Amino acid sequence: MIELLFFTKRESQKILCNVLSICDRLFAEYYNCFSELKTYLKKGIEYEIRVASEAGSTFEIVWYIFFSRFIKLGIKDFDSLIKNENIRNNNFYRSMFLSGQEIYKDSGIHLFKRPNEFTGKKLASLVAVFD
Repeated sequence: MIELLFFTKRESQKILCNVLSICDRLFAEYYNCFSELKTYLKKGIEYEIRVASEAGSTFEIVWYIFFSRFIKLGIKDFDSLIKNENIRNNNFYRSMFLSGQEIYKDSGIHLFKRPNEFTGKKLASLVAVFD
């Protein structure tokens, strides 16, 4: 089912947050029954990061990094997965990679929260997928 969700994402990047929200729900629901689910998702997200890097999609990479940290997949070396230098130098990516605001630093507006600030929350409720 997870693979089918990622196939639908390939039709439209706009639904990536929905796909990841459903994956979050599946992970929370079935992790105790299927211990290999974490490894499966980790490998899948690493693959998707590589594909997004080749496509030059900072948007997708930022979502994948947030998601992997949100559900604690244990991916540590994002830079080794991302070969695209334009993405590596992108301030939006740098913000997510460093877990700190790298864009509009002097604006007084706080655009980023660290994934650990969302403990106990479901991604679907944060992005209002089912509302």
